[in-house]
Amino acid sequence: MRGNDWLYNYFLSFYKDDQSATGWNNLVFPNVGMPHVLWALSGPQKLVVTEFDSHEKANAAAIALKGLAKVEPAPGGKWLVKTVVVDPAAPGSLTPVEYRAWVADLVNFLDYVAEPTKNKRISLGIMVLLYLGVLFVFVYALKRVYWKDVH
Repeated sequence: MRGNDWLYNYFLSFYKDDQSATGWNNLVFPNVGMPHVLWALSGPQKLVVTEFDSHEKANAAAIALKGLAKVEPAPGGKWLVKTVVVDPAAPGSLTPVEYRAWVADLVNFLDYVAEPTKNKRISLGIMVLLYLGVLFVFVYALKRVYWKDVH
């Protein structure tokens, strides 16, 4: 099962790709058939690919970006770091920070809609485990009473 983090990163990683059928591609899910329906909010993003000589340098660069980055091997023992950046020539109606907050709210809403009784289920599970814990104490005490004559 894919989690909320995957969906959040999926929405943030669309970029303009003229070779795909929809005109968009995704860094998290390459060659996805879904177009970027939120492009007016985020603005078109572009893919930036940087080549490194070693895996360690590529990982260090991906960590230094402090954003969504993908490290992939390239021919010739090289490594590629792929990331998406907002095209400054065509910004969206939201700033990058506002867009990230909007996507986080959207993903949280989708998580709630998927299972609205999740909080009730979790609290009921905790109550059942507490009940079983108290029941275990009484059952253990009863076992000691029954077995005190055997030992």
